[in-house]
Amino acid sequence: MEYIAHYIEREPDQGPYDLAYRGLGKIEWLHAQSRDGIAAYADKCWTAGEEPYAGMTEADLEDAERGRQAQAQHNHSVAAQHNRQLESAIDARDHTSMRCTGATKSGRPCGIAALPGRNLCHIHAPEMQCGVRKPNGQRCAIATGGRGPCATHR
Repeated sequence: MEYIAHYIEREPDQGPYDLAYRGLGKIEWLHAQSRDGIAAYADKCWTAGEEPYAGMTEADLEDAERGRQAQAQHNHSVAAQHNRQLESAIDARDHTSMRCTGATKSGRPCGIAALPGRNLCHIHAPEMQCGVRKPNGQRCAIATGGRGPCATHR
């Protein structure tokens, strides 16, 4: 309601529903159907000039908030468990990892699918990198897709 009140005079061509829907779009975890329902409810309240949740007691509002927090915590734990399963997924055919076991430059696990029969992706597999020895003695690790040296070392 505050979002609608803030923008309704600045954007008179937008209706309350449209403003509420846009404002709710900033909440990343909110499902599109929930966003639609909440925007419709906000539009109804704005049009009727009534306060949202009119008639609900303080205990009802607190109960709704506890339910929302419990749902958010459940969603987070389910997502974390799913990510752990993906990270440890093993291909049953050749017992290699389904995801690359390499690390990104920032040290995080690589999220790219591993090449068939390998534990590394097309970025981390040595045969898919430039491989030329640099003056400091390290291998050049620029991904070339197995086409030989990178543009710098041609």
